[in-house]
Amino acid sequence: MHEHLKAKIKTLNELMWERRFSWSDIDTWLSQYTESPDTHHSERLHALFLLSNFSYFNASLMRALLRALYRDFIQYPIIERVRRQHGHTLDWALIEPHFQRSLNRIRFIGIGNPSESGTHLLYYFRQESNLATDLFIHPHELFDGTAAAPRLVKGIRHLVFLDDFCGSGTQARRYSRKLLSRIREIDTRLKLSYYPLFATTAGLNYVRRKTLFTDVAALCELDDSFRSLEPRSRYFRETHQDISREFAETLCRRYGSLIEPSAPLGFGGCQLLLGFAHNIPNNSLPIFWSEGHQGHQWTALFPRYRKGVGW
Repeated sequence: MHEHLKAKIKTLNELMWERRFSWSDIDTWLSQYTESPDTHHSERLHALFLLSNFSYFNASLMRALLRALYRDFIQYPIIERVRRQHGHTLDWALIEPHFQRSLNRIRFIGIGNPSESGTHLLYYFRQESNLATDLFIHPHELFDGTAAAPRLVKGIRHLVFLDDFCGSGTQARRYSRKLLSRIREIDTRLKLSYYPLFATTAGLNYVRRKTLFTDVAALCELDDSFRSLEPRSRYFRETHQDISREFAETLCRRYGSLIEPSAPLGFGGCQLLLGFAHNIPNNSLPIFWSEGHQGHQWTALFPRYRKGVGW
């Protein structure tokens, strides 16, 4: 089992993880776990098993996903609507001006402040979708008029808020609450969409319930089977003689409690095995991204760039 996992990780490192590690780096990470001659209770074997299931999306894959998001959520729905309105025509000469008119009424906004990943991805989204820069806007540019009588900039019919990941949904709610309320006070008809690349099902449902977004969808939705240590985890569906889900959960709770006491299994208890080239969501298991807490230092394989104090 050990050699099989090493071979799988070696392949992942070469093909998907951009050769981030040498095996000595992985050995350093593994050395933080207690070894046991009993393979069924081997912390290092279970850590390797979890690592072999870690999904890491490199820069090229992220760009491909951004292209897919534009295609599936923006381009194709507009074209389909135009075709339906014109007898299901396939005449691009007829479709194209209507498509451009609809596209020009959309503005794209990143979730979070300018230094966060939601806005960071806008640059690559614009490049991969071949969009004009004037379709991207900062929230304060949405309004004109006076402070006493604000109004939305003319011509906008649809606001699209982009994000890389939605875990619990609290960030989307926190960021959008005041802005969407202000928009709705001015215009009740404007379409307000929230499109993260990745999202948990629970996070999407939270955003639908707790925000004023009228359209919420993720390109890649992660159901509860992606909670790696739960009884319905997709990662433990096959029976492995030396691998125990219960032992893996105990392992992650033990070390997670030392290095990230407030969320030993990741923010919101999401237990994800997920990372991106530009950062690692704090909803993933801390044993992969944390560098420790107070007196408990930890060597991370996929270090997370924190936003500031705390998370």
